[in-house]
Amino acid sequence: MGSPTVLEESRAIDTHAHQPTSEFLHDAGGQMMRDAADRFGADLEPDTYENMIEEYRAAGVGRAVLLGWDAETNTGNPPVPNDYVAEVRDEHSDFFIGFGSVDPLKDDCVEEAIRCVEDLDLSGFKFQQIAQGFDPSDPEHEELWATIEDLGVPVVFHGGNSTLGACSPGGRGLKIKYGNPMLIDDVAADHPDLQILIAHPAYPWEKEQLAICQQKGTSTWISRGGCRDTSTSRCCSTPSPSSRTRSCSGPTTRCSSRDRGSSSSPPSTSTRKSSGKSSGRTPRSSSNCSPSAVRGPSGSLLSECHPSTSVHRASRSGLGRPTAPPPFELRKRPSSRTRSAELQ
Repeated sequence: MGSPTVLEESRAIDTHAHQPTSEFLHDAGGQMMRDAADRFGADLEPDTYENMIEEYRAAGVGRAVLLGWDAETNTGNPPVPNDYVAEVRDEHSDFFIGFGSVDPLKDDCVEEAIRCVEDLDLSGFKFQQIAQGFDPSDPEHEELWATIEDLGVPVVFHGGNSTLGACSPGGRGLKIKYGNPMLIDDVAADHPDLQILIAHPAYPWEKEQLAICQQKGTSTWISRGGCRDTSTSRCCSTPSPSSRTRSCSGPTTRCSSRDRGSSSSPPSTSTRKSSGKSSGRTPRSSSNCSPSAVRGPSGSLLSECHPSTSVHRASRSGLGRPTAPPPFELRKRPSSRTRSAELQ
């Protein structure tokens, strides 16, 4: 693959960026991150946000979604706090869009989701089901999905296998079955107003992932970031840790009918969530959280991933005129209650 093509300023948005600092690399990542680095020859030396942003901008990437991380219950590792994500976003408000993370196995996950949006003004959520150790289709998590749907923000679900814990005994106890996108299908079916982005080609379930996106209309999308080493038949559906820990998540695409072609630490003492709680929330009104350039030029966006720089080349689809609306937008919608009031 050739060298990355530099894009016009603000044309590209990386929808999947992790912190280049110790908060993610060492604290939240723990031994499972070191396993991945050892297996795939990556460097876990921390870097600064200033260097990260400079490299992005040099390649023409205008914004990046900075993700929270909370897999404390399943791994015993501390989270990347949502308050920290909001602070970094505020310090670099012209570049970062902040997404929170809540641990679905914690008792306060619904309240924390509401706080992320209403108090911290975060713009969405990221879930890594393998690291967090949960099945998103389990009815236990229904209130969480209903809450996020009502808040009117998008969610990013991990798709496919994970490099975390690679080649360690028992994979550090991480279960890759939770990366099967079919577990997300129930969520998409039951919550049609919830905008879902499935991160990475969901190896080894790529066909299932494509089927879900095609069947679920305008609510489910794919981020095409990920790299395959064909010389060794190794597939990295999750971002391999790099010196900057940025994933190769490219512009998102729709799948229309024309587009076929744990660490060793002891478990956390955090209590598991109980069902049946009432949030008592007041839904937020809509506000944009990213430039309209996320739409790209007219026509569906495809991407080519360049793992060495985490930059992707966007181009017009040559697979026919798009039948779906513009790609997944990183924007808040009016909540269901706000929309109801507007109709009255």
